[in-house]
Amino acid sequence: MSMRIWLQTSGRRRVAAAVALATGLAGAGSASPATAAPILGELQNVVALVEDGDHDGLPRVVAVDLLSRVTIEVFPESASPRLGYGGAALSQDRTRVAVSRRTTDDSMSSARIVVAQITGSSPEEVTSPQMGARDFAPAWSPDGNRIVFVRQAGEEFALHIVDLRDRSVVRVPNTDGAVSADWEPTGGRIVFARRPTSGAQDGEILVVAPDGTGLRSVGVTGRSPTWDPRGDLIAFSFTESTDPNSFVPNGRAVRLIATVPVEGGPTQTYPGTRPTEARTAAEHPRWAPDGLSLLFDLHGYGLDDNHTPSQLWAIDRSGVRSGIVLFPPSELGDVAGPALPDVVPSAASGFHPVRPARVLDTRSGLGAGAAAPVRAQEPLRLQLTGVTTSAGSVPTSASAVALTVTVTEPTNATDVRVYPTGTAVPNVSNINARAGATVPNLVIVRLGDDGSVSLQINAGMAHLVADIAGYFTPGPDGLGMTAIRSTRIYDSRPDLNPQNVQKGAVGPEQSVDVDVTGTFSSDAATTVQVPDSARAVVVNLTGTEPTAGTVVRAYPASAEAAVPVVSNLNLGRGQTAAGLAIVAVGEDGRIRLHNSSGSVHLVVDLVGYVDTSSTSRFVPVAPARFLDTRAGVGAAPIKTRAGVNSLKLNVGGHRGVPAGATGAWFNLTGTEPEVGTHFTVFVPAGKVAPNVSSLNLGRAETRANLVLTTLDAAGSARIANRAGSAHMIADVAGYLLG
Repeated sequence: MSMRIWLQTSGRRRVAAAVALATGLAGAGSASPATAAPILGELQNVVALVEDGDHDGLPRVVAVDLLSRVTIEVFPESASPRLGYGGAALSQDRTRVAVSRRTTDDSMSSARIVVAQITGSSPEEVTSPQMGARDFAPAWSPDGNRIVFVRQAGEEFALHIVDLRDRSVVRVPNTDGAVSADWEPTGGRIVFARRPTSGAQDGEILVVAPDGTGLRSVGVTGRSPTWDPRGDLIAFSFTESTDPNSFVPNGRAVRLIATVPVEGGPTQTYPGTRPTEARTAAEHPRWAPDGLSLLFDLHGYGLDDNHTPSQLWAIDRSGVRSGIVLFPPSELGDVAGPALPDVVPSAASGFHPVRPARVLDTRSGLGAGAAAPVRAQEPLRLQLTGVTTSAGSVPTSASAVALTVTVTEPTNATDVRVYPTGTAVPNVSNINARAGATVPNLVIVRLGDDGSVSLQINAGMAHLVADIAGYFTPGPDGLGMTAIRSTRIYDSRPDLNPQNVQKGAVGPEQSVDVDVTGTFSSDAATTVQVPDSARAVVVNLTGTEPTAGTVVRAYPASAEAAVPVVSNLNLGRGQTAAGLAIVAVGEDGRIRLHNSSGSVHLVVDLVGYVDTSSTSRFVPVAPARFLDTRAGVGAAPIKTRAGVNSLKLNVGGHRGVPAGATGAWFNLTGTEPEVGTHFTVFVPAGKVAPNVSSLNLGRAETRANLVLTTLDAAGSARIANRAGSAHMIADVAGYLLG
């Protein structure tokens, strides 16, 4: 599980110092229970804030995990108004915190750079300016050996660097007037802002080598510059001068965040950093560790023109979404975290669809050796190659399989993780279920070296069921898989049936056949086409308004076909839920949907097909988390709201996925929805989101669904939330090439 931490300075708001961090959040992507663990082994991405909770000038410094919100006190609040903190900064390995600590007596004040372990232990002054001088705005070098800071002596300001190995301090030439700085990710240069000239709101932003050579302006003025972890952009705060209401007599101005290419180019302003028409100031921008979002301070102005306490906000790198991260008054200091690992691809593979067949059922002992529930943290090994089923056998050359995995009768809220045997249990999940619930999900998973997969639950006990839908083999064998724009091809609700003739709810033990080959119209005034020769289709199947608990099964249509003993959707009475399915195409280009109990409306959204004419091949990877809006992975650490621009999911060209990827398979999880909602994954066509659903959520529910999507030229797709607000998590299982 990935964690994000921030540091903040706080007033009266008391949070107990933590000696351990939670290793998971139940029901949200990683549902392991909170357990004790060493702090340094759990800290991942960290945000640094300076906060004064009561606005009384008595701050403290703490570290807070963005995912679990566990808080660790680093520098406690002092009862003396003569002691203060500012500019909390984090070493890149997240083990140490540097702050500027101010002391004041009756005649003068001074400030020194103090370093402590993130646990609060071993605080040490690392600079010793003369009385009356101030050292402030510390920033760690990438290797953790040096800290650049500003030293003010009277009216003179300049950058200095302290080498923590010998405590030597040197002045950086050509940095007169510097008031803040940040390191290039390689450590080769420093970006800094100079003091504004008389009457100006912002100062010039420049880059320079640590020895003072290579001084160069980046062509903008502003404050608090920060270097993008990718090394190509500088983010900064600046005064918005085009708004006629920006300025008031005392100089209180509207401030926004912008970026500028390090080597020169046009600036990009982020309008979302001014969320309302009120006068606000967005300041102290800092990049999230993956460079895909920015965190910043935001404060407004009262009727007396004094600013209100700052709050921590965030915005996506694309500028699409922005929102508040923390409510307590704060001042952002720094952000740090580990680099996210690249995926490790397997060989590009073709697909072999099969008639669905059950390969595991722990209730009967099928595939498990004995009839018994699976216990938490005790992986169940499922052999797949060489095992004969009603769908045939999976060859030893197979690289991955498509399984519909169902968890049933769980004694606790839990998640299920399916992964290649012989590899570490991944920090991602495939299914999330409440106690007593029955929840299925399609899983695309690589096979271990022995041709098996492992399944693990993370709390209590539960039964597991798996139905095979097909397998992949490396090289030219097998069929190509093509992702298409998600298009609704069937809806049994009479007023919403787009293209099929049959209408009305499907009754108990009744079936409906759906045409899946031919040309279909989408709601973006375009068409999608599935060739008559298609061997299988990928569809998102949604059940809604069931009058009783039921099971929905999808399989090839034929005159002689018996209903297979498998499941694609398990629905409770009145529940709406979606499940992705890979279904072999039957007679006359149709698939069959069967309902077991009560009556239910069914909806089918077509997202891909498998055919001999397709040259696209699937590349399986070990599951990797590309998005978590709770923790600031892949996007800003804020919920996605309905009625705003959709979230951008970056896949192609990121973390080892080739820029030429044409599609992606990922497990999409929604959690903490305010109201019942559904998510739509799409690639914009005229910026119109299709009228389809990829995941349906009830209020406060956590649920996952596998998604196949096309990718645009930039390697990305969009995810829209249709109601309220909710968090989104995406775990990539593989991608398409060709």
